[in-house]
Amino acid sequence: MFIQLLKYRIKSFLKPSQELFWSVAFPFILGTLFYLALSNVMKGSETFSPIDVVIVEETKMDTYFTEFIHSIDQTSKSHLINVTICSKDDAANKLNNDEVSGVLTVNKELSLTVMKEGYDQSILKSIFDEYQRTAAMVESIARTNHDKVQDALATVSASLDANTEISLSKHTNTDPMTWYYYSLIAMACLFSSMFGFRATINSQANLSSLAARKAVSPAHRLCVITTDFLGSLLVQFASICLLICYLAFVLNVNFGDRLPFVFLTALVGCVIGISLGIFITSIGNFSAVLKLSILIAVSLFLCFLSGLMVSNIKDLIDRNCPIINRINPAALINDALYSLSIFDDYSRYTRNMVTLVIMAVVLCFASFIVTRRERYASI
Repeated sequence: MFIQLLKYRIKSFLKPSQELFWSVAFPFILGTLFYLALSNVMKGSETFSPIDVVIVEETKMDTYFTEFIHSIDQTSKSHLINVTICSKDDAANKLNNDEVSGVLTVNKELSLTVMKEGYDQSILKSIFDEYQRTAAMVESIARTNHDKVQDALATVSASLDANTEISLSKHTNTDPMTWYYYSLIAMACLFSSMFGFRATINSQANLSSLAARKAVSPAHRLCVITTDFLGSLLVQFASICLLICYLAFVLNVNFGDRLPFVFLTALVGCVIGISLGIFITSIGNFSAVLKLSILIAVSLFLCFLSGLMVSNIKDLIDRNCPIINRINPAALINDALYSLSIFDDYSRYTRNMVTLVIMAVVLCFASFIVTRRERYASI
């Protein structure tokens, strides 16, 4: 009997309906729109571009300055700047035409000329201020202990490798656009609540003719409720697995090397979504249309708070009222996926998963308390 009921429930959930569209088809459509809108937004903006600078030699560059320039120009490991040596007039033209960020004049004293304030100009000033400090140090060492000059120059050169890429975690994914796809998966999980809504409506005899027939059927009530829940979970989890595969392998969204845990997160997300749908639908004697409207509004509001519409809203809530993110299932799903792509350990991920499971149990228990004494005078 259990297998037969489960098969019938899955077939009924797969029939075309508004719940099937919003919980299954809509996330695919929204994911595609995200890709079209966001795929090139951050392309190339995360990389460091060497700064163009011109050197004007009014006097011959000394050995220390020449070695310093070679340690940071395009031939070096650091590659902080692109150096061009030209005349004073050419340098002025390039600076006026914004072809270079600054002009360094070599005379008795070094002087840096810029046309505006900006990141590149600030970096150039910092670089050559550092050179002047180290040059004074090397000169002081040369006067007191000439044998240590080469060691001092080697130390200074090593400290200039400022453009070396390092990673604090082997799982680090710094693409900020991935955050929207995490929120998309969280939204798809919460939209599982529509299947919970449908399953609950079909068990309330005052709202559904199917529920009225089920109420007088010989099937055990616990068996009916279990098959409704499992049928909803299997259909929605299968659709989210397809969504994740579509994002990862068709749209090439980077979920890192922990994809199995992404599927596990989706499974727990489906459970909390269905539990939320059952709980909200079980409350009150409102019409099915009103209950569905409340459910959609609650789901979208939770997704909004997790950053689906405004990316920095979750950080804003964390700074001002962090408890909201600790009880918002969409934020917990989003944060679990984020922790997989950033942190090496699973402590933060485990905390989010345990919280979601506890919330699902509480919602299911509350739904049971609300509906266990339902009786109908007539059907």
